[in-house]
Amino acid sequence: MDDSVRLLVNYFDATDWPMPICPSCKKGRLIARPANITMQEHGNSASAGWHDPIGITGVFHGRLECTSSSCRDWVAVGGDFAVDPADDPHSATSWVQILRLRTAYPAIDILTPPSATPHAVAAELSRAASVVWFEPRLAVTALRISLERLMDEQGMPVSGPDGRNLSLHRRLEIFKQTHPVEGALLLAVKYVGNEGTHSASTAISAEDVLDMAEFIEVALEALYGEDNSAIHARATRIIAAKKLVD
Repeated sequence: MDDSVRLLVNYFDATDWPMPICPSCKKGRLIARPANITMQEHGNSASAGWHDPIGITGVFHGRLECTSSSCRDWVAVGGDFAVDPADDPHSATSWVQILRLRTAYPAIDILTPPSATPHAVAAELSRAASVVWFEPRLAVTALRISLERLMDEQGMPVSGPDGRNLSLHRRLEIFKQTHPVEGALLLAVKYVGNEGTHSASTAISAEDVLDMAEFIEVALEALYGEDNSAIHARATRIIAAKKLVD
């Protein structure tokens, strides 16, 4: 997972934007030019004035641009704006503008699945990315649905011997018999997805969604990532021969 995405979970300094990977080219980084970001105070805080910054809140909107010269695409963003004391122990009157992302379009990727990941799975992961900053509960539900699609792609049965439909939990248990490590990761995502979908009392944060997305990313890398078995096999041969061998 791109570390810059993690930095978007909480408020950050408006002059120090995280630089996530461009969702269009998957190579460049998204940057925020000051001229492209607009901040506006809410009406109830505008009267406070900078003589009393605490309590000043508002919204921001703008765009992030890709740094790749072959791309130059951009992402529309918006979210919350506030004022916070600067991290300066020598100043009692220093303040900074802080931002928190709520929307991004096109969606900023929250994980990097292998290129061989089935489209049906990748589509649900993209749906989670599109709502994670605004409504994490919907995002974790989309992650849960991606598990359903993954079980379909992995050929897990949809019904039992009696003809009744199998639950996602049961399908994951069957999958876990042949893929114990990946199955455990996905089962954990399912439990959190259940909470987000069915339990209104459970608070789901964007950080929780990113944690679960990382579980899925690790599992997908094992299932659809580059096959390194030949590399490992050669390493084993070299160790056995104690010298360079093909």
